Amino acid sequence: MHTRHAGIESTWTQEIMDGKYARVFVWNDKESMWAAFGGECDYVGRCVTFPGAILDARGLLLGRKFAEIHLVRNQIGSGYVAHEFQHLLHYWAIFQKLDPACDEHDELLAQLCGSMITVFWVAFYERYKTA
Repeated sequence: MHTRHAGIESTWTQEIMDGKYARVFVWNDKESMWAAFGGECDYVGRCVTFPGAILDARGLLLGRKFAEIHLVRNQIGSGYVAHEFQHLLHYWAIFQKLDPACDEHDELLAQLCGSMITVFWVAFYERYKTA
């Protein structure tokens, strides 16, 4: 996805870990987001991950971009944001071969989740300050 699509209100980069990042897109409305993805859909948020598409022969992720999070501005709330970031976290765990049942991995994933959500809300409120 590039930032020139009609309907993108705001976008920013969020680090995940190990130098990889997700790009966050905030859309004006669901119709603009749907159009960018090829037509009408029934969702107002989306997490798109790329690990399978950009692995080299050694199984290493090429480039730093791991995912995109797409959100519709008038739908943004804590549960909605957590839902899309949970998708990202799920695919990150698979990509990193992390086992949520392992105590060490469970804590790493919980810390990563907390960090990503905190960074999201800081970035969001910097862009959408209210009086």
